Amino acid sequence: MPHIEVNQSLRIVFFGVLLFASAQVFWWIWDQTEHSNQELARMTAVYEADERAATQLLQLGVASGEVKSHFPHLEPAGEFAPISEEALAKLQQKRDSRINQYRWEGGFFLIVLLVMMWLLQRTIQAEATLRRRQEDFVAAVSHELKSPIASLQLTAETMERRDGDKDSRKRHLQRIMTDIRRLNKMISNILDSTKLARGDIELNPEAVSLQKAAASEIHYLAERAKSRDVQITSTIVADLAVLADPSAVRVVLRNLLENALHATAAAGGGTVVVSAENQAREVRLTITDDGIGFPPQERTNIFQSFFRVGSEMSRSTPGSGLGLAIVKRYLELDGGRVQATSEGLGAGATFTVHWRRAAARLEQRSL
Repeated sequence: MPHIEVNQSLRIVFFGVLLFASAQVFWWIWDQTEHSNQELARMTAVYEADERAATQLLQLGVASGEVKSHFPHLEPAGEFAPISEEALAKLQQKRDSRINQYRWEGGFFLIVLLVMMWLLQRTIQAEATLRRRQEDFVAAVSHELKSPIASLQLTAETMERRDGDKDSRKRHLQRIMTDIRRLNKMISNILDSTKLARGDIELNPEAVSLQKAAASEIHYLAERAKSRDVQITSTIVADLAVLADPSAVRVVLRNLLENALHATAAAGGGTVVVSAENQAREVRLTITDDGIGFPPQERTNIFQSFFRVGSEMSRSTPGSGLGLAIVKRYLELDGGRVQATSEGLGAGATFTVHWRRAAARLEQRSL
């Protein structure tokens, strides 16, 4: 794969740069240490020369005070002027201080270099991941558009060639409507994703009957669920009301239910259970399915745009990878949140939505 090769090449380049920079830093520290040692040796030699000169002056009868004023680093006494221990200690201390400074500076430079390279690596990896997801998205959209269009074409050609009886025409029309709904869903998700990304959607929260909203979406999916051996049931009671935008509630429920339907159908059929309950100031909605599930470590990634579990070529469920990202964003704008849990592939999944609870009791009206 090109992206894998690029990432491997970048890692090799980063490692090479890090190795070269580390070698340069260590060489610089060693060079400065040698320079400091040479400077210490030079100053010691200067002091020793001063010691010999001061000794000669003392032997010529120059006063020790005068010698001291010219050579403050010496200790004149009698006919000799040895180097003071304090002066030698200062030279040693100065050398050690310089070496420590070089080591700290070199170490700090290495740390900064490591951090910058780590950040750069993360940025490149994030860009590569996003690029891969976008490519997967294009592949998924191409498949999602091509499949219903091909089905529509085949159905239309069949109806054109054959008159057929009433039941046959009805089946063909149902297939056409199914394909049209699939196309419409894909286009709606793309448009919603674009609007959400741009911040072009304005929500108007009001009291919404969760039971009616769920019943409407379950009814919408009933035929598709039946044809794929999936049973969707709801245990939501009538007096549960959420404070949310009605359109956003529909989008959230439809995407979550369709996701559960696809996952359950891919597992060979099963049940999808929708339930809800009041919790203090919130209403918690739970959608549990018997579907294919997902790895537990992906529980947050599945809400990212373009993310889909597994390879695009081996995936068994339809979709573009936008539905759950749209759900999360709508809920954030509506003051809610969503979570997903699964024990792993083949173990089903549970999606939990938290909406704000409506303060007033709902009037008997449709959503």
